[in-house]
Amino acid sequence: MMPQNDGPPTGDRGGGRDPGAAAETDSAADGEIAIEDVAGGDGGNGGSGGDATGPEPATAADAAGSEPEPDDGSLTRGAEHDGTSPPPDMDPARLYGMLQAEAAKSSRYEQKLKLALADYQNLTKRTASEIEAGVAAKLGGLVSDVLGVRDDFVRARDTFAREQVDTEGLDSILRNVDSVLERYDVRPIDALGEIFDPNMHEAVSSEVDPMLDENTITKELRRGYVMKNTIIRPSMVVISKKE
Repeated sequence: MMPQNDGPPTGDRGGGRDPGAAAETDSAADGEIAIEDVAGGDGGNGGSGGDATGPEPATAADAAGSEPEPDDGSLTRGAEHDGTSPPPDMDPARLYGMLQAEAAKSSRYEQKLKLALADYQNLTKRTASEIEAGVAAKLGGLVSDVLGVRDDFVRARDTFAREQVDTEGLDSILRNVDSVLERYDVRPIDALGEIFDPNMHEAVSSEVDPMLDENTITKELRRGYVMKNTIIRPSMVVISKKE
């Protein structure tokens, strides 16, 4: 039979340790292990503490390096613009100057456009006038030739009339010619009894007649014609003189 020990029981097989001291020692040991785990030290657990704490947080330098750098223009504007005043490209004085420059440019273009339009209108009028004058000249030449033929018919009729030959056929031809001339606005110039006008009459001789005013047309040797305010040929006349 084993002898009984009346002393206090020991906490381990080694004996001699106080249970309270052993508890404190274990607690301290546990605390040191916990601290090493949190710090991620290389303990006997093979670095398991690093896995528990996760990846280290990114520093400010790393965060700044990961962001894209702005271009030079934005950096310049950011440096100059402090947030209290508009950026240089939105400066009111600069915008007003640009507006004035564009207004002056627009005014110059408008003036050039007006000049070009005026030149075009003048060219159109001048061209139309030249065309009309050219057509009138050609038509005037044709009418003048027709009038020469008419003069021949008139002389033939007068000759037959003096010889007491029937001139009914010639009279009918002359009426037709006069109708065609009138259709083209070709009209005879009234000369007998009118005062001589060098623009419309051509004086070939004069005769003294104290009863008439000076330069009064007394005879018409050849009838003159006008077409649309254009003299085709002047009247050939005789004028009076006082003495």
